Amino acid sequence: MSLARITKNQCGATLIEVLVALLVLAIGLLGFAGMQTQSVTTARKAYAHSQATFFAQDMVERIRANLTANTIAQYSMAQIGGVAPAAGTDCSVNACNTAQLAQWDRSQWAAEVFAALPNSRVSITIAPAGNMNVVTISIIYSLNVDLEALQQTNTGTNALSDTTFTYSLVTEI
Repeated sequence: MSLARITKNQCGATLIEVLVALLVLAIGLLGFAGMQTQSVTTARKAYAHSQATFFAQDMVERIRANLTANTIAQYSMAQIGGVAPAAGTDCSVNACNTAQLAQWDRSQWAAEVFAALPNSRVSITIAPAGNMNVVTISIIYSLNVDLEALQQTNTGTNALSDTTFTYSLVTEI
């Protein structure tokens, strides 16, 4: 067989190999982009949940620091969202009694939660249980994940996923 005949039969074979390699690479890159999208969404959920955990524990510590028989009930707060209750006396610069400190703690804490977790709601319930009190701190927060910004949908419309989570911490004080 002559050399000219062998090269004529292989014309375009290199081009096909390159196109197949590009197809495999494109599929791999699409898979990577999908994993990256899921990673960003999961990281955002984990961050919000850790913030809710931190804030619930912070309020428990505030209650423990100002614990007297008369003030624990003043930490109760019906479910509120968006706007923190009035602070009253600023206990960071003024001397406060235990009731004023409880009011200031609730206000400061709620403001911090609303700043860190937009569209959130908080509540604190305190129920007597013998010598102790059962304190339940609930933080309800929403994560709006704009899927259109992360990936194109087949319909071409903006898909908004609104997921609501509730974190509750129950402890005896």
